[in-house]
Amino acid sequence: MIAGGSGAHSALGTYRSVARQSAQRPRSATGARTGYALSYSLFLVGAFASSLLVLRSGTVTVGDVATLAAIAAAFTTAVVRHEAVVDRGLLIIGLGTAITAILASFAAVAPLESVLVGLRLIMLLALLPGAAALVLTSRTRIVGALLAFGLGSAATGAAGLAQLANPALVISGSQVTAASRLSGLTGHVSDQGGITAVGAIALVGVALSGKRWQRLLALPALAATVAGLVASGSVSGMFAAMFGTFVLVALRALKLRYLVLSGMLVVPALAYTLSLQAGADGALNPIERVMLTLGLLDDPSGVGVSSSESRFDTYRTAIAGIADRGMLGHGLDTQSMIVDGVFPAHNLFIGSAYGGGLALALLIAWAVFRPFAGGWIWSQHDRLVASLVAVGSTSIIFAMTAPSLYNRYLWIPLAIVWAGRQWISHWSSIELPGKLRTPRHSISRRRQSQL
Repeated sequence: MIAGGSGAHSALGTYRSVARQSAQRPRSATGARTGYALSYSLFLVGAFASSLLVLRSGTVTVGDVATLAAIAAAFTTAVVRHEAVVDRGLLIIGLGTAITAILASFAAVAPLESVLVGLRLIMLLALLPGAAALVLTSRTRIVGALLAFGLGSAATGAAGLAQLANPALVISGSQVTAASRLSGLTGHVSDQGGITAVGAIALVGVALSGKRWQRLLALPALAATVAGLVASGSVSGMFAAMFGTFVLVALRALKLRYLVLSGMLVVPALAYTLSLQAGADGALNPIERVMLTLGLLDDPSGVGVSSSESRFDTYRTAIAGIADRGMLGHGLDTQSMIVDGVFPAHNLFIGSAYGGGLALALLIAWAVFRPFAGGWIWSQHDRLVASLVAVGSTSIIFAMTAPSLYNRYLWIPLAIVWAGRQWISHWSSIELPGKLRTPRHSISRRRQSQL
């Protein structure tokens, strides 16, 4: 027994030594790369402000500016420190996106706008995940990024709840529909649904894997976010949030005690929101919204077409357009992306194939699913891993029913997932002498402090 314990202690000591020697970039005692404090702070601001879409000048939001500044700061620091920053996959995605965007712009109604959309896609698909991998290099920082995004969703959720409680409240740039659907600080009820759905799962992830102070912030923020999701009336958002919750349960991260704790705050907020909806003119509760979406309830507006029907109509029209110009696409500008004279295709992959051609759709599919590759999901039994998978899955599910080509609430969460994949894969790939490998159990905070 003594010999076995000594051997285990020796192996663990060797593991720590190898871990320190294998780190290719300077790191602090907690595993975080040093010298990236500014870019990390800017990343948090960008993640938070990405939900506040009404704060904009033209098509550029405050969140865009902060995110671009974070990217610039991260890569500038990496270059100055002579650190390797090139990921071949991200490089191929970036160059491929540039080429396909330029080719698609020749057929665009507004070629310059189409090219600018291409530049935004390069930032979101290639540069953002690269910067996130440089900056989010510890458990604390990854959870911090999830919390920042979640707090942004809580802010717009609370604004939507305030609109519902006080119909006289006017938020510049916000949307209030005839059915009393409210967009908070996003500008559109669909964006409100997507942001609050992903934000709710991010906050659950923080409550499951964060530090005490992070949990104390996450739980009330979760209540505001869920209230905003219900007030938006977004069936796609509600379904995406339910799917994210299912992922957490399937990965055994969301236990009964966590559900009870979350419910103690979320249920009262949800009940309050439903009571406000009951008194609002034309407002539908979530069950009525689902029935209306499926065509099982008469549309109060008199349009007579369910939103699911209109979505499938955009799919059919877009697929016909892809058959005509599948190689080069129709253009990425707003007008060119309209498939039926009114709406763009409400699906990320169909819409990208219609606007930028099949090659762009394949690049986007690679960028979307690449963070989940490599087996890192199964290498550790940890609530943070489950939370990252759930957040990424929620954003993808919502993108299947919305025009999400360059939505920040799709690409920022996926960038955080990519950074988490890189961080977890780095430590779990270190081999110990003989047949011993990195422990496959939970990545405990104690071990992170030792690395």
